[in-house]
Amino acid sequence: MNAKFKKSLIALAAVVAVGAGMSTAIARPGAGPDEGARVEFMAKKLQLTPDQQAQMKTLFEEQRQLREQMRATMQDRMKNILTQEQFAKLEDMREQRMERMERNRGNDRGPGMGRGCERGQGQPRSAGPQASL
Repeated sequence: MNAKFKKSLIALAAVVAVGAGMSTAIARPGAGPDEGARVEFMAKKLQLTPDQQAQMKTLFEEQRQLREQMRATMQDRMKNILTQEQFAKLEDMREQRMERMERNRGNDRGPGMGRGCERGQGQPRSAGPQASL
């Protein structure tokens, strides 16, 4: 495997890892695809060797651990900046956001569907303005 291809593969892995990290900014059990699912997807699309798959899985696991460490560090720093009341309010806000996210998981929206498109109502976001009759 040449060096240029390795660099491209590493760059792709970094983009995928960052994207996965952004989508699961608040990591929690069951959030987003696990390392195995991501590696399986990449293995199919990129024809990864078993060795590459193992390396990618390790890379994703390391990235997950780093996100958890960063989140814990940030929590500690916030506790030192905010008052107890402010921090408690922040925790309440987070819980409310998580509840909203859980409720929205089962809303049957398809990819690219905007507000009002639950259960097939309305138009996809990508639909342009309709000509008036």
